[in-house]
Amino acid sequence: MKNRVALGTGASRGIGAAIAAVLARDGAQVLMPSRAEMDLAVPESIERYVGTIEGPIDILVNNAGINFLAGIDELDSATLNATLQINLVAPLQLTRLVAERKPIWKNRQPQLDLEHRLERAPDGLCGKQVCH
Repeated sequence: MKNRVALGTGASRGIGAAIAAVLARDGAQVLMPSRAEMDLAVPESIERYVGTIEGPIDILVNNAGINFLAGIDELDSATLNATLQINLVAPLQLTRLVAERKPIWKNRQPQLDLEHRLERAPDGLCGKQVCH
């Protein structure tokens, strides 16, 4: 992980914070933008934030998401659109923007080793009910 740049969403708490801590512990430079810095509900905000990062992004963790606890008949169009934007469109947009900056990704299979890394997360960052 040393000398790698990681961009993570949803890293202010929970699983996202645990992932960020493990990446940082293993030597990655971890970028964890706040909502004020990169609002996933606003595609232009995503473009703007990624555009401020110099050099390639080696690791992308799409962890942010929203979930409205209501029946489908109780959700209005604005809520459904916000859910799709944050949970589907934004991660795809981020993935595309990151891949464009690192062309080698086009011919490689992504490697996920998060379960193993989270098992080694610092105490208190990842409870057994979440990570094991």
